[in-house]
Amino acid sequence: MVRSLQPWYANIHKRQVKSPKIYFQDTGIMHALLNLTAHSDLQHYPKMGSSWEGFALEQVIQIFQADAGESYFWATHAEAELDLLLVQGTQKIGFEFKYTSTPKTSRSMHSAFHALSLERLEVGSALYHLSW
Repeated sequence: MVRSLQPWYANIHKRQVKSPKIYFQDTGIMHALLNLTAHSDLQHYPKMGSSWEGFALEQVIQIFQADAGESYFWATHAEAELDLLLVQGTQKIGFEFKYTSTPKTSRSMHSAFHALSLERLEVGSALYHLSW
């Protein structure tokens, strides 16, 4: 029911977040528990972005058939972050999830891309997809 996403520690010169992030694996159950029964309720929910992030994260983990030992997040105390980092063998792929129709790359994404030597970074939103 709940996923505990562990932080990825990289040997870089930045203070990194070391506590896990918690997600509902089934956002439909979370919405029911919050009594969000109609689509309009969900659209006005102040944590809609977090809900979308959890849903998208679960979909990507399933598509890549990643297990807990391959699925991480990364963040620094200077507010650089990556919502999902998949480490499969020597391949590192980063994912950012945004609930917007106009996702853009950010300084945080550039920082993660270079600091973690990512093969690629995918930015997914509810309505648009950006890859670089």
